[in-house]
Amino acid sequence: MKAADIVKQLWLTLPRYTNLFSDDIVVSSLTRSGTTVTAVTATPHGLSNGNYVFISGAKTPITITSLTQVNGVATAITASNHDFTDDYTETVEINGADQAGYNGVHDFIHQPNRRTFTFKVDPTTVSPATGTIQVISNIKYGYNGLQLITVVNPTTFTYQITSTPESPAQGSMIMRSNIRITSAINFDRAVEAYTKQGENKLYAFVLLGNVSASKDRYTLNDSTATLAVGQDYRQRLIEPFSVCVFMPTTREIAGVNARDIMQDLAQPIFKSLLRFKFPSVFTDKTEFNLVFSGHQFIEYSLAYYVHEFQFENQFQIRFEDTVDDDDSVAFRDIDLHFNTDLNSVHNEIMHTNVDLDDVPI
Repeated sequence: MKAADIVKQLWLTLPRYTNLFSDDIVVSSLTRSGTTVTAVTATPHGLSNGNYVFISGAKTPITITSLTQVNGVATAITASNHDFTDDYTETVEINGADQAGYNGVHDFIHQPNRRTFTFKVDPTTVSPATGTIQVISNIKYGYNGLQLITVVNPTTFTYQITSTPESPAQGSMIMRSNIRITSAINFDRAVEAYTKQGENKLYAFVLLGNVSASKDRYTLNDSTATLAVGQDYRQRLIEPFSVCVFMPTTREIAGVNARDIMQDLAQPIFKSLLRFKFPSVFTDKTEFNLVFSGHQFIEYSLAYYVHEFQFENQFQIRFEDTVDDDDSVAFRDIDLHFNTDLNSVHNEIMHTNVDLDDVPI
């Protein structure tokens, strides 16, 4: 497991759940042409070509081609797949209907198929609905997520996506830039890197721990478990790491507020990491999920507070990861001697030599 893989996962997910590690600018509009999205910001974005930003809050509009209601149950048919799911989707947001009873947020009922869904409305609402009607889908991806940008002007940039959602995007859209998540070789280096920034902002540093082999819990010593030989070889590695969060505390007296913020920050970090399966150099790549092992206060220096979130990953060494057998060739001959210790001078009782070639030379 590499620190770069952990940092990448945090960049891809943590800005979705918190703005504590980024600088936020309001996005006025997101429009798509082909697979190119053009973003216009409310204020100058300060970006350069090749920067990464995280787009959050963009909702995808989906055209509704038919909308009717019977006894308070509205049935919508969409022009493209809506991605709603029973027992997962709770509400739907509708706009553009001439009849006000359809517009707004409604309780979701059912999705008979990927282009049909039902929801609750006032049973007196006129049917069928008219107008340019859309359902606004609040999906994680589409316009959202970590994006590599190309600058057009001080308030405009573009990025590429692989899907083709309807345009323009809806919702309260935010661009999160200058993501402050990185790694360090140890805690001292993280402190040095943080204090050099001179910024009154939160930073997160990924620190890899010492890798160990799992121990045999059934013995009284500290040796590793007895290993079988041959192709039954199995040994489990425990790879710990920490996410150390640095928070400025120049306006605090005792650091208690910072400690409370870390308590709130636990869930966004968990939602970004727990159960994720990181890449492995070993043969067995997908057996174990990442698990949480604890979090704690580390340091408080009046100027800043540091909190550590601890995790463990496990990988398994298999026979295929061990030393390969020496290169060899097939058996050509067998020279077999049967001996006895009864007579030290004449102890050979039988000797045979077998040529394994199909056609002897």
